[in-house]
Amino acid sequence: MKHIIFAGIALFAFTFYLSLLLTRLVRGAALRKGMVDKPNANKLHKDPVPLGGGIAIFFATFIPLGLGLLFAWLAFSPEATGENSQWPEWLPLSLAQHLPGVLA
Repeated sequence: MKHIIFAGIALFAFTFYLSLLLTRLVRGAALRKGMVDKPNANKLHKDPVPLGGGIAIFFATFIPLGLGLLFAWLAFSPEATGENSQWPEWLPLSLAQHLPGVLA
């Protein structure tokens, strides 16, 4: 049980720091490329605000998910378990329902 809690905390920390790093990188790139939201009469901000933070959050979410799926695939593989195990039958359909949101 302790290893599951430790893995959850480690995954949270990895995702958190990855989002901080990627947000900083995307923000810097947005400022260099001029991808900023300029203030006008309809906006509350006074200074230009960098755009593209959603890209960083997207990758900070899906990189750990991809790694988790890779580790799950390795854990469920017949070589790892020593038996003829397979992916759960519901897994491909469960992942496929998220595909439209990822592609949008």
